[in-house]
Amino acid sequence: MGTVTRYIRIVTVCTVAAGLWGGRVHSQRVEPDRIVVDTMAGKEQVEKSRSFYDKLKSKGNSSGFIRLLYKAFVTGDERTRDIDKPVEAKLQKETAYFSRYQGKRIDNILIFRNNVFEELPDMGWVRRSANSVHRVTRESKIRQNLLFKPGDTVSAEVLSHNEQLLRDLNFLSDAYIVVVPARNGGKGVDVLVFTRDQWTISADLHSRPEDNYYLDLYDNNFLGWGDRLSLRTYGSLSGKKYGGNMLGYRMSNMWGSFFNAEAWAGKGYEESEYSLRIFKDFILPTDYMAGGIAEQRQYYETQVLSDTLNLIRARNFDFWLGKSWYLPKLKGSFFVTAGYQNLKFARRPEVRIDTNTYYHSRQVFLLGTGIYRESFYRGNLIYGFGATENVPYGYKLELITGRYLGEFDNKWYFSLGVAAGRQTGAGYLRGAATGSTFVTSTGKFRQAALDVEVNYFTNLLRTGRNYVRQFASVSYLHGFQRYGGEGEYLTFYGRDSPRGYRNEEMYGTSRLVVNTETVLFTPIYFYGFRFAFFAFLDAAWIGNDGFIFGNRYYTSLGLGVRLKNERLIFNTIQLRFGFALTGKGFADYNYFRFSSESRLRMPGYKPEGPDLTVFR
Repeated sequence: MGTVTRYIRIVTVCTVAAGLWGGRVHSQRVEPDRIVVDTMAGKEQVEKSRSFYDKLKSKGNSSGFIRLLYKAFVTGDERTRDIDKPVEAKLQKETAYFSRYQGKRIDNILIFRNNVFEELPDMGWVRRSANSVHRVTRESKIRQNLLFKPGDTVSAEVLSHNEQLLRDLNFLSDAYIVVVPARNGGKGVDVLVFTRDQWTISADLHSRPEDNYYLDLYDNNFLGWGDRLSLRTYGSLSGKKYGGNMLGYRMSNMWGSFFNAEAWAGKGYEESEYSLRIFKDFILPTDYMAGGIAEQRQYYETQVLSDTLNLIRARNFDFWLGKSWYLPKLKGSFFVTAGYQNLKFARRPEVRIDTNTYYHSRQVFLLGTGIYRESFYRGNLIYGFGATENVPYGYKLELITGRYLGEFDNKWYFSLGVAAGRQTGAGYLRGAATGSTFVTSTGKFRQAALDVEVNYFTNLLRTGRNYVRQFASVSYLHGFQRYGGEGEYLTFYGRDSPRGYRNEEMYGTSRLVVNTETVLFTPIYFYGFRFAFFAFLDAAWIGNDGFIFGNRYYTSLGLGVRLKNERLIFNTIQLRFGFALTGKGFADYNYFRFSSESRLRMPGYKPEGPDLTVFR
């Protein structure tokens, strides 16, 4: 068995190294990263999409405005003319296109909104019915989300951030901004904003303790206002009586202020929530942020160490604010943030000064400061299936300090974090590291942690009509001078784990996880659904040994298929096969899994409200 174990480790290390090496995968050749502009749909779909522009051209003599629109949308520069053609363009910084218009006066802003299934192959009554049921986003809502107005001068940085802001709205499947010479023939420019809606009505089914469940019905674009209306209905598989309801409503960018608000109220069996959250994030290099949460919740939470399910009742008040100033010499921003939290538990597991500190009632005062810069590349076929994606690049250096007032002890908190990422010749690389610690009243360091993360993906490789990317990530978290109980030990949690493990008894104070994945984006296209095949190999170590490789070793490997329609709000559908191994042989594993997966996003660099490091 020792020979088998060594063989497994050798294969794992070699495969992980190949994934990290990235671009040296056998293919036609390693090219600079590319944007594939709707080339995966096939000739028939492209021709049907192109017919729209042919019709537009045929009307080119009907009015001056139509001629302007056709020139901008079809015969203009590379940003617009290739939308319906199987053409590739190199990945470039978002600001590169807008820079050529820097400083010109904006005369007019024109909004062009598309329904969900426009420009798709004819699906008969299905498409017509879906488009008729869907309420297209109101033009006023699009204008509310613009960072510029007529009379302003073009700023490449502002327009770049605005495109990213529009694409991040969860009721749009795509958005882009085009600048053209003013239609009045003057020296100014007109700005055209194109958006395409996403199908936003959906339902999710979630399991709860004791054979209970809740059905979440929601619309992310209620009546075209860009707001989310949610209704959770609780029921039981064992035939128990009806459990209750929860109602939620989220307002997006209230009245053009860029403040968002979300409220929940209701009860389902033993669980309940009454909460209100209002917040605004940093958007531009010189900006402000603010937010607050007031909530009272009762919910179930699994205790990993004791393998029990506990009912938790807590009341929380959280408030934060921040201000940033752009520094031209640094080409970045200096920022200051502050936050306050008051968290009180009314029901929880047993707590002591050195046990289950995660459930200690507390007040926390935090102050953060640092510098950051964030801009964006534009691409696709990264975590999505063809829709335009924003890839952040830049850096952030942040220092957080503050005072922790707990029910058992008072102490100081310190944290220093750094993150940076950019496109390289071999692909995109991002790294981040954070060190944090508490200092007791006696000057001792307690509950310290070191968190390191590296993310990488290769340039887009082309093989025939298919496209390939290699992904790799490394996550390392180590705790020093930790206490006992929940929140003081690490487990395999979420994406920080080898995929598919079912064993809940793996925990310790040190964890290393290496995930690698090869994705093949295919030209298979079925009424808007695109298909991608993937193969993965994950390796992980977890335990209490300070030397990470001295801890227990786990690996999982397998393959699967994903399908996604970018115009629908539904998560990506995934079918996965795989198996797991440890140093002692095969392990308990979900060999076959059918699931829905939310899209990943590469972390950005904008500061958020200061917070304590989460150790889990």
